[in-house]
Amino acid sequence: IKKYHKKILLPDRITNYYITRSGKRIKATSSFFFRGVSGSKSLNIFHPDIEYSEEIPTDSLERISAIMSDSNKSKEERLVEFAAAMFGYYNAIPYRNGSASIGRVFFAGMYLAIFGKRIPSLPDGTDVYAMVLTQEGFIKTFLRYIK
Repeated sequence: IKKYHKKILLPDRITNYYITRSGKRIKATSSFFFRGVSGSKSLNIFHPDIEYSEEIPTDSLERISAIMSDSNKSKEERLVEFAAAMFGYYNAIPYRNGSASIGRVFFAGMYLAIFGKRIPSLPDGTDVYAMVLTQEGFIKTFLRYIK
């Protein structure tokens, strides 16, 4: 079975890390890409247990609070922090069900409150982008949408 497993399933693993506002690096989601016998591909994403990653959503919310209270930062700096907060939230998945939908509504409301306008249309799968891109890659990608 072990030999069969190695021959059939060739996982490529991505482990994501969230960088907090203080610079601490916390392990977040892990993604595994599998190729089956027929050449089919599948993506499996494993979220950290919330009790071990509680610091991620806490820091993510603190980023939002800091953006709202610090008007000295440029719009670009606030957008970077906003995208980082999104990345953190979607890597922590703080709810058992509905986290992606809750995140979309929450971040749409926060964007309106912070920037005074509706959030631009985001691509489907914002949560999946956060889980398979690095924090830097996610921020760079989403700045194109939320500017």
